[in-house]
Amino acid sequence: MVPRAHNWSANWIWLWLLCRWHKPTGIIGRGIFATALALRMRNAGLVPQVCFDGRAAYGAEWEEYRVVDNDRLIAECVALEREVVNGADLRMSVSHVLVQHWRERLGYRGERHLVIPCTLGRSVEARPTREAADLRAELGWSKEDTVLVYSGTSVGWQSLDLAERVAPLACGGLYAPHVVPEPGSCGDRSVEVRLSRAG
Repeated sequence: MVPRAHNWSANWIWLWLLCRWHKPTGIIGRGIFATALALRMRNAGLVPQVCFDGRAAYGAEWEEYRVVDNDRLIAECVALEREVVNGADLRMSVSHVLVQHWRERLGYRGERHLVIPCTLGRSVEARPTREAADLRAELGWSKEDTVLVYSGTSVGWQSLDLAERVAPLACGGLYAPHVVPEPGSCGDRSVEVRLSRAG
């Protein structure tokens, strides 16, 4: 991938090569840049369908938080979001509020979207196969211990270092965090934050 956000469109060549080689039946683009590239492939006849995986109101986020300090790129991001929301064959959204934002700010009038929340409700909660007390004892935790687990990447924007500083405060200062790499992982590795009694 060509680095830096302002070079996003240069990555079309890699996607073009992949489409020529693998002949996909569809592309799910995570975010506006990936989806814009996928739409180019569709328009070139290399893929029949494109799905936009929308995780945020990108244009509004870039304007408000100045994700990059580049007014031209921010304006391009706003226009690109409108293009991918309205041009994709299917859209995934993290909430109905985001779909409403698309309708109000980006002129989306379609119905081909799915809402897939980032969080899961209790209806999909996995029940432990053994008693919680047995599992806590096996892991060396008491019934009163607070256990917080973060499972995700360790990239900077996840603010893992902030979580490591804040977690002990949230637990009354009695716990110290430990970051454990996921076995067999590398690069954007998943991590688990275990809180154990300090001292």
